[in-house]
Amino acid sequence: MTFVPGQFGGMDEYQVVEQEFNKEHAQELTLAGGDLGAGPGPTTPARLIRYRHDWGNWKGLLIMRLNMWHDIRPDTVMMVSASEGLVGGDTVAGKFVGNAKYTVHNVATRSGGVDIRVEIAWDNPINLQTDYLAVLF
Repeated sequence: MTFVPGQFGGMDEYQVVEQEFNKEHAQELTLAGGDLGAGPGPTTPARLIRYRHDWGNWKGLLIMRLNMWHDIRPDTVMMVSASEGLVGGDTVAGKFVGNAKYTVHNVATRSGGVDIRVEIAWDNPINLQTDYLAVLF
């Protein structure tokens, strides 16, 4: 974890956290009814991968760097959501909406991983779980 004081044009203080993708928890999805199209013209087959990651307990403004996801490239389409896990460390138990506000501000894919900026509006560190949906062409 790296703590970065307010910089970059007055941005708030934030923490940078790096963890590794766990391939055993990823699930490749198939689409019923055919391929996804990549625009006009012939369709391009796509792969969808869903993944839930438990980051542990955090609060405040964070940059979460998920590394070692070898399928991911800078042009990968990635959707991310964040919430509190029912059971910390257990990505199968589910998530819930409590009183804390979880906000995903930015998502940026790169070779071998994805970075997200997340804010957890709560006074004490609480569990952060993120769901990822990667669209790979």
